[in-house]
This record gives sequence, structure tokens and C-alpha cells, in this order.
Amino acid sequence: MEHAFSRIMAVFTAVLMFFLVPLVISIQRQEHMIQLAIMQDTVQFVDSVCNMGAMTEHMYEEYQNQIRRLQSGLDVHMVHTVNSLHVGENGIEKIQKIRTEAELKDILQGQAEYLFQKGDYFWVEVRRNSPGLLQRFYEALGIRETSDAHYVYYGGSIRYEIK
Repeated sequence: MEHAFSRIMAVFTAVLMFFLVPLVISIQRQEHMIQLAIMQDTVQFVDSVCNMGAMTEHMYEEYQNQIRRLQSGLDVHMVHTVNSLHVGENGIEKIQKIRTEAELKDILQGQAEYLFQKGDYFWVEVRRNSPGLLQRFYEALGIRETSDAHYVYYGGSIRYEIK
């Protein structure tokens, strides 16, 4: 029974190095691939809206379905910012109007498409509302990791390149 403790520690270290570390690396790689795919779909959606200057309900539903197939537990937040200049009592005033996702959805349901003006700003933020596989794994091991809930954040200015 000489060196029993050191042998137990050696077995524990071997299990940790040869099983848990590759498992964590594999889970991290999977999470990054999912995030990259969601980013690619978001960029494609936002760029098509910015280039055309319009968003249809079909475009929105297709985007939602694409990212939901990749991962469940995602919240999509869209914001349309309209900047305009008006001549007021104090001279020229810059007015900024912000429309959120709820307003955009209401307009889409009532009309065939939501139209933007050239120079408006449109951005989409995808947040994860449930912990991912890696966070659940860390919680099971008792490791507390703080991660940002923002998954993807992308936006752009409306250009009207397609007429």
C-alpha cells in the first residue's frame, strides 16, 4: 500500500486529462459552430433587408425558422431607428424615432411588407435565454462561469440597392 494516494491522484489526473478536457473542447467547438451559423443567418437576413429597403413576413419567418433549427431558446430583438431633421422653433432639430420588434411584427401582420427609408438603421440582436450545453456542463461540475447572454449582434444602414 505504498504510495496509494499518489496512485489514486495519478488515475484521477489521467481521467481528467484524457476524458474531461477533450469533452470540454468538443462542447466549446460545437457551441462556436452554432454561434457562427446563427451569425451567418443573421448577417444574411439583415443585409437583405438593408439592400432591399423592405422586410416581408416571409423573410422574417424564414429567418426565425433557420435559427430555431440550429438552437432552441433564442430571443430575437429587432430595432429600426429613423433619424430625421425638422425645422423647429429653435432651428434645425434632429429627431430619432425607434421602432421595436413588437411594432415591426404588428405592421408586418397588417401589411404585406414593412418599408424602410434610405439612411435608416436596422439591427438584430439574438440572445440566448437558456443556458447552453457548456454552461450546463460547468454547472454539473460545480464551476460557476459568467457568460454574456448576447449571442449575435448585427445591423446596418438601409441602402436601397435593389429597386
